[in-house]
Amino acid sequence: LPGWKIKRSSRKIADQRTEHVVTYAEPSPGLVIRCVATEYHDFPTVEWTLYFKNAGNTDTPIVQNIQALDLRLQRPPGNEYVLHHNRGDSCTPDSFEPLTTELGPGAEEKFAPAGGRSTNGQWPYYHVRWGKVGLIAVVAWPGQWAASFARDQQDSLRIQAGQELTHFTLHAGEEIRTPLVVLQFCRGERLEAQNLWRRWMLSHNVPRTNGAVPDPMFTSCSGGFFPGLKCNEKDELRFIDTFASHGVKLDYWWMDAGWYPCDAWPVVGTWEVDRTRFPRGLRAISDHAHSKGSKLILWFEPERVAPGTWLYEQRSDW
Repeated sequence: LPGWKIKRSSRKIADQRTEHVVTYAEPSPGLVIRCVATEYHDFPTVEWTLYFKNAGNTDTPIVQNIQALDLRLQRPPGNEYVLHHNRGDSCTPDSFEPLTTELGPGAEEKFAPAGGRSTNGQWPYYHVRWGKVGLIAVVAWPGQWAASFARDQQDSLRIQAGQELTHFTLHAGEEIRTPLVVLQFCRGERLEAQNLWRRWMLSHNVPRTNGAVPDPMFTSCSGGFFPGLKCNEKDELRFIDTFASHGVKLDYWWMDAGWYPCDAWPVVGTWEVDRTRFPRGLRAISDHAHSKGSKLILWFEPERVAPGTWLYEQRSDW
């Protein structure tokens, strides 16, 4: 890196935010690495995203093991590092359970979701405490991420996080990005820090509807009641009517996996309605939900493809 060209710039992008950009470029046209960071002035928060671009005319060498976050904390003697984190969602009673792990000398904890789903079994939000000081670290990636917390034998803790598997070349002109990383620094009690994070999320991240934070959504679905999550039009309508007859007002009726042709729900890749089970298509379900004052959510997962499906057979190059 000492021979690479370095460029830095900053600009104000809002009343409470400043954008900082740092670019590293190879001496001859080739790999360009750009870090775009946002500094928040109303919260002790910073976030950034890394970009890798091939500005040359030939393929890059292999780029691998990218860590969007690689941070070493150093604490004074005394209080030990304690990691507060949560389970992800595994459709089990302990989903989202809060966990506490002490990171003593030599400890190492590694986390990664299952199956490419960002919160499947693991939750990418971490709160490290040492005494009355703390750091909330988040890896934001709607796919397969990984994070590790490695404690040495002295007083430091190394935190690394990013996309779990990176091993690729970039063709000329190609550019990729890494997960978004967010850090929020805090002093005081742990719950004060959690509430500070919550206020930052509400102030700068949650989308508005007509200028207001949207109300929580109340949804339900029939998915868990049928083997393989395979339902049909009659059962969907029956479920909607049962909720309504008991005075349960749903904001959304959720049609989960299994509405497409399949023997079991994971056989995905033919994204069309199973006309045997839904002879009138999904419109019949949608219209009926609307008549009860509910809207419709339709589940699909285009990045997951099973052998024998339309995408697998007709668009294998995708």
